Amino acid sequence: MHKKKLLIAALAIAIGIAGYAIFKPGSSGSLKGGKGGGEPVVSVRFVTVETRSVPVVFETSGFVTPVSTVEVRSQLSSTIREILVREGDSVAAGTPLFRLDARAEAASLEKLKAQRARNEALLGEAQRTLDRNIELQSRGFVSQGIVDASKSNVAALIASVAADRAAIAEAQVTIDRGVIAAPQSGRVGLINVRVGSLVQPGNTQALTTLTQLDPIDVAFSLPESRLAQLRAAQARGEVMVTVIDASGTHQGKLNFIDSTVDAAAGGVRVKARFGNDKYPLWPGSQVAVSLTLDTISDAATAPLTAVQVGPEGQFVYLADEQGRAKAVPVKIRYQDARFAVLEGVSAGARVVNVGGQNLRPGVKLRDADQAPKAGEGKQ
Repeated sequence: MHKKKLLIAALAIAIGIAGYAIFKPGSSGSLKGGKGGGEPVVSVRFVTVETRSVPVVFETSGFVTPVSTVEVRSQLSSTIREILVREGDSVAAGTPLFRLDARAEAASLEKLKAQRARNEALLGEAQRTLDRNIELQSRGFVSQGIVDASKSNVAALIASVAADRAAIAEAQVTIDRGVIAAPQSGRVGLINVRVGSLVQPGNTQALTTLTQLDPIDVAFSLPESRLAQLRAAQARGEVMVTVIDASGTHQGKLNFIDSTVDAAAGGVRVKARFGNDKYPLWPGSQVAVSLTLDTISDAATAPLTAVQVGPEGQFVYLADEQGRAKAVPVKIRYQDARFAVLEGVSAGARVVNVGGQNLRPGVKLRDADQAPKAGEGKQ
């Protein structure tokens, strides 16, 4: 028991000696921190609040979407006789893509043309008969009934010839459908048929697709809270949109704002159109999107690192007339990656930019970019 008391006493003496060494006046561990026990001075770096025009930029992600994609299908029941393009080809509108076996349709067309020629010959003969009967009637050799019958025969043959011409036109349309041409310019997608494949109008699978790649759209969603800003920007003129992908940076123009806000997502669909020569933007790819909605003029700005957050909100530190830290409440009106537009502090004010996280109001400050004054401590 006696040894235990001696051990406790020795520990207490050791702790006392250590505490005196740490907290004695003028030591490096003193709470006062200055030389000779002076008031501690905190070294910080200042930055000046500047006035500038700050663009209000909205950034999000979007997806590249083609302006239009067309499925190419056959309007005839036939077989593929010839494939005139390859997958991945870029074609203009009207370029032949497929040729069908239309020999039966061509034979039907020739038959209709022969029938028209026959009816036209019969019509000519009937017209001449009518002319003779009219002349004979004027001389009293035929009755009025014979003339009327001739007129009826001519009228019937005229109608037959007209029907033949309509049938030929219809057959010609069918023949023309035997060559399937591109309905628009674009890039040929996967070809799903081969020579000899049977195609029908009701097939669920298209022969191929044509996708327009130049120009091309980028679709993205804008929060409902930003819609008024975007519409105001659009009213002022063209709204430029920038997208960034693996191929680089591309400039386009806003061309579509959806007519309704998606109540579930709380946003509105927006599209911008881009020139896409050589196809750097590819359908379905994800891109970074940015557009300028507004510009804040004569804004008081400071780096984001100067703004502190406390229990009562955001604030900045500046030095008062005695060179001590003073907390000034501010409100961030807008911020980007570098600067914050502040309300509550004026342009020209020097605020703490580096070292503010270690400050308390009333602490003596020293500008780290200036030489220390004689007698000032360091911390």
